[in-house]
Amino acid sequence: MITWQRAYLVDTVPLLPLSSTEIKPELDSGGSDPSVQVSFSYRRFWYQKDRACIADICCCPSFLLAIAGPWLVILGAVKTQGTIVQRITSYEWLGCSRIYDDARVLRVSQILYALRLSVAELNTYYDKLTPPSVSKDCAHPLVFPAFTSFIDDHGQKTRFEYMQPLEPDSFQCVTFLARLLDGDRAGDRVVVKFVDRYSTDAHNLLAEHNLAPKLIHHQVLGPNYGALAMVIMDHIEGHALSELEFGEEDKTVIRETVRRALDMLNQEDLIFGDVRPPNVMLLDGEESMEERVRFIDFDWACKEGDGVRYPFHLSGAVCRASGAQDYDVITKAHQEAMFENFRF
Repeated sequence: MITWQRAYLVDTVPLLPLSSTEIKPELDSGGSDPSVQVSFSYRRFWYQKDRACIADICCCPSFLLAIAGPWLVILGAVKTQGTIVQRITSYEWLGCSRIYDDARVLRVSQILYALRLSVAELNTYYDKLTPPSVSKDCAHPLVFPAFTSFIDDHGQKTRFEYMQPLEPDSFQCVTFLARLLDGDRAGDRVVVKFVDRYSTDAHNLLAEHNLAPKLIHHQVLGPNYGALAMVIMDHIEGHALSELEFGEEDKTVIRETVRRALDMLNQEDLIFGDVRPPNVMLLDGEESMEERVRFIDFDWACKEGDGVRYPFHLSGAVCRASGAQDYDVITKAHQEAMFENFRF
């Protein structure tokens, strides 16, 4: 059974859901997970034509609740290039024990209280919703993150506007082209990236030697976002090595330049844990091949011995090139194995 919680009337849209609930008598009833079913219900609701006046101007944030017997899970959903649904809680048991049940009851109570406050805040969001302004050379804001400013090294707030995702065909894109709106560099294009790990030391070192774009800002987003951080760097015009074709002489020059960059990092006990052609760019221009090489991805760069790990669900390409497995500690041996397999 699906139920939509009533929110309020908006013009021709009779119902806007702040939350959707899928209810089943048990977890396996009907042969599917209720949290999956409620996700499809969310998508069906917002892709109907009579809701376009809302769906076309915002990402349609909603809470989704799935109940199966005594189990409850809460999810959050938004609509960008596609539908994104993430679990906010695990399945929580709502039954009662005879003894020593206080901690679990308090946990469930805190979750439901937080949901109550969140739904009220979401209601305010929809109450104040207005069509966003969109610059003619920018994509619609609903595909972009909410962060649109940072505090620079001088304590000044600098605003920016997103222009387009740098992986426009992926709703999992975390890297965006943007334009600065304030300060001496207003109008300059930058790249804004969201990461859960990043080596600013490695990035700055290579940038000092013109082997990486200038790092403008790095900011951990705070306790509400876990380890997530925002990285802002200069935008550079060029192509990844994986997108280009080279003669043997040019390949040799590029490999030597990559080797020189890795040696610079290693002299400072830094490791670059993802030495692959998609993470090295060649700038457009007439300069020598050596002068145009730029490293662009420092998510898996780190200080040797710091215990930084590769994430789970490594791609086969990374495993084959580095010899690493899911959640391995990143080592210099992985870097060197990748360099030995550095083909483009």
